[in-house]
Amino acid sequence: MTFARDRRQNAKMVFVLGDVHGDFSELNNFINKKIRLNRTLSDFAEIRSEDGLGFEVVILQCGDFAYFWPRFDSSGKIKNEVSWLPGGRVPLYWTGGNHEDWDRLDSLLPPDRSGTGGRIREIDAGIYYCGFGAALSLSPGVTVLFAGGAESSDKMYRLRKMAEGYPKIWWKQEGISEADMALLDTVSRADWVVSHTAPAAFTPGMKLSGFNVFTGDQFYEPSREFLDEILWKYHPKRWFFGHYHRFMKGETDGCQWEALSELRGDGPWDKIGLEY
Repeated sequence: MTFARDRRQNAKMVFVLGDVHGDFSELNNFINKKIRLNRTLSDFAEIRSEDGLGFEVVILQCGDFAYFWPRFDSSGKIKNEVSWLPGGRVPLYWTGGNHEDWDRLDSLLPPDRSGTGGRIREIDAGIYYCGFGAALSLSPGVTVLFAGGAESSDKMYRLRKMAEGYPKIWWKQEGISEADMALLDTVSRADWVVSHTAPAAFTPGMKLSGFNVFTGDQFYEPSREFLDEILWKYHPKRWFFGHYHRFMKGETDGCQWEALSELRGDGPWDKIGLEY
């Protein structure tokens, strides 16, 4: 990875990550190796600073982050300090998957917290939860729409475990709803979309399965049909998602999409792009 001197005002290195599942030690290893100790990036940041120009590194994450989980305290576990970045940290923006404590997430963004800016909440230093409908401007030409949420293929297993006395590990609001979709009334554009599951329209290219992981029975995923509406409404250039725990990519109606592997999974679980 090499960078030439560039006079354009805005430069960002964007990492997009797949499912983390609360494995923040491995996430810290990623930040340390790919960003903090990345001499190429730090040298480029120094060159930009000498030229009076800015350079930022941003992480976007596709859900199943599991920052909030029963009996699991995540405070301070993510080490995102990077001395050579503006503010001394790499900001990380994550959206919801199905492996999240949705009661906690909903408490962060109550129903009256509408509007694209109001859907983003800093929960730890430089760590931002992005509710459904949150829009983040990466640059004048790139607005990212976060559209988290998905149905659990192992719902019955989780309900059985709860009945046996386990803490709450399934939430009825984990999927995308009509109320979520109404939040898009304040969103005028979406050049990139970061979601947890995929639009149903992507199926022909990638053969996504909606199967119960224990029985093999097919199950209904209404969240995917809601994501279709986003695809047709905004015609994004790029779409990133996780959920399926394997890397795939393709293009549907001009939208280039990538399914990212889970952390420690087979194939890439991060995607890198330099945006101006």
